[in-house]
Amino acid sequence: MRKLLLVLFVLVIALPLAGAPSAQASGGGVAADAASPSVAKRSAKRCQRFKRGARKRRACCRRNTRRGSRRRACLRRRSPKPKRRPAIVPAPRAPGAPPAVAPPTAPPAGSPTPLGRFVGIDAREFSFTLSRPVVASGTVTFELRNRGEDPHNMVVSPEGTHDRLAAFEDLEAETGIARQRVDLPAGRYYLWCSLEFHEAAGMHASLRVE
Repeated sequence: MRKLLLVLFVLVIALPLAGAPSAQASGGGVAADAASPSVAKRSAKRCQRFKRGARKRRACCRRNTRRGSRRRACLRRRSPKPKRRPAIVPAPRAPGAPPAVAPPTAPPAGSPTPLGRFVGIDAREFSFTLSRPVVASGTVTFELRNRGEDPHNMVVSPEGTHDRLAAFEDLEAETGIARQRVDLPAGRYYLWCSLEFHEAAGMHASLRVE
C-alpha cells in the first residue's frame, strides 16, 4: 500500500514538470514564427548582394581571360586602316641606253602655223577651189586638176589686173592635171579661167602670198 501511494505521488509531481518544457517549446515556436519575416528579408538582401558580387566577379574574370583578350585583338584587326598609295618608282634604265625624251608637244592654240608653198586648185563648172588661201612668198607650186565636164585652164595675174604671170593650157575634162612653179613675192594674186564666158560665170579665185 505504501508503495502504491509512493508511485502516485511521484506521478503527480512528474506530470506538471513534463508539461512545462512543451509549453516553452510551443512559445519558442511562436516567437520564431513572429521573427521569421525579418530573417527572410535579411537573407534575401544577403542573397542579392551575393548575386551582384558574383556577376561582377564573373565579368571581371571574362575581361581578364584569354578569350576576352582574343576578342579585343579581333576587334582591333577588324577596324579599317587607311590605305597608302604605292609610290611610283621609275624603271631602272639600262646602262648605256639613251635618256628618255619626252614626245614633242603640239603648238599652243593661237600660235601661227608655218605657211607652205604648195596650192592645189580643183576646177569645176564654174569655180576654182583652192586647197589653201594663203602661201609663203617664194617659189610657189600650183597644181591644177580639172574635175569638171568641160575643158578648163588657169591664168595667174596680180590682183586687179589681167597681166599673165603664169598660164596653164586647156586641160581635158575630168582627167587633166598640170603642175607649174612660179616665183611670187608677197601680195595678192588673181586666178581666172581664160576660156570664153568662164570667168564671167564665176570661175575665178584670189590667193594671198605672205
